[in-house]
Parts: sequence; structure tokens; C-alpha cells
Amino acid sequence: MTLSIFDLFGFFGVAGHVLGYGLLQTGYIRGHAYSYALFNAGGAGFTLLALVADFNLYSATIQAFFLTFSVIGMIRVFLIMRRLNFSYEERRFLATKGRGLSRVAARKLLDQGEWRQAAPGQHVTKQGEPVEGLFFVSTGVLGVLVDGTKVAELHSGDFVGELTCLNRLPATASVVTTSPTRTFFLETERLRSIMAADTEINGHLSASMREDISRKLVRINERVSVMSND
Repeated sequence: MTLSIFDLFGFFGVAGHVLGYGLLQTGYIRGHAYSYALFNAGGAGFTLLALVADFNLYSATIQAFFLTFSVIGMIRVFLIMRRLNFSYEERRFLATKGRGLSRVAARKLLDQGEWRQAAPGQHVTKQGEPVEGLFFVSTGVLGVLVDGTKVAELHSGDFVGELTCLNRLPATASVVTTSPTRTFFLETERLRSIMAADTEINGHLSASMREDISRKLVRINERVSVMSND
């Protein structure tokens, strides 16, 4: 059996459709990204070329719609991306806690929170009281106090409240600013809502919070070890 160029076009068309759908369902590409629309457009385009040799009106109509809507999708993504601008502070937050987030998901997450400024001596959390949300330290230094004793410090790039904010549990420590501090704040209900609605944001934020907790435990253990040696 000899394959013609139109047979090859047909194989490429099938590969484009199947590969695009397979990568979407396995999480390797996102439905709102260029890649998925590009796979569909390529699959439809090659299939239309293959139909030149053996035309079928119904197949051609389906592929024409696939191609048209895929092109519309790519134009839509392009226009959305043009509108997605991030400030310097927002880019720092994403570089630290949102690595790998799509630009669309990143914008959605940032729009749920607010930036706050705090002078030295202000409480971010109080031991034994419910935590109102999740804080990301953009600039500044904060002291962590347990029963009035300072046990650690938090700096730029750290979370505050990641242990208890999602369940509105009492804070395990008081966190107090020791220098002018700027934070990005996500209120608990908004945070829970967006994490429940968006699996991409949920996965990235959950991983960032686990990483932050692990890093803090290491720092606390190192501090306790130094204090014991003294």
C-alpha cells in the first residue's frame, strides 16, 4: 500500500486532534492557552487538506468549524495576554510564590487580594486569636513570638498565617512587625473560594504553603540548636 501526500495530511490531522486533547486531559497544556487551540487548528487544517483527495462535506464542515473557532480562540488569548500587566510587587510575589502559574490564573489570584502597609510594632496575627487570612511579606521584617518570647523572624518572601488561615484556627504565635512592612493579603473566605474554584491556583498555593512551612521549621530548629549551645 502506497501512501499519498494526502494520506500523510490525514495522519497529521488525526495526530493534532488526538495529541491536543490527550495533553489537555493529562494536564500538560491548559485549555485557555495558545497550545490547545494550535493543536486543534493544526489538526483541522491538515484534515481539510487530506479531504481534497476524498472530499466529504460533513467532515469538511466539522473541520472548518474546528479551524475557525481555534483561530478565534488564539486571537482571544492574544487579546487577554495583552491586557495582563503586573506591577513590580506583583512580579516579585509570583516569582516567589506563583512560579509556573499561567498569566491568567496569576491575574485572577492577585485580583482577590490587597496590598497593605504596616508600621513597626503592629500585630499581623495574635497568638490564640483567629487568623483573618494569608499574608505574603513583600518587604520588611516581622518577629514571631510564642508566649511573649521571640522564636523566629520572617522576611521578604515568607507567608504569615499559612498554617491556620484556611480553617480559621487560632494563631499558634503572634507575628509583629519590627520594621516598616508591606504585605499582600488574601482574606480567608476569598482564598478558600478561589482555591476551590481553580485547581491550578489550588495546586500552586498549596505547594507554596507546604514549602514555606518546611523552610520555617528548618529555621526554627536551627535557632533552637544555637540557643541550646549557648
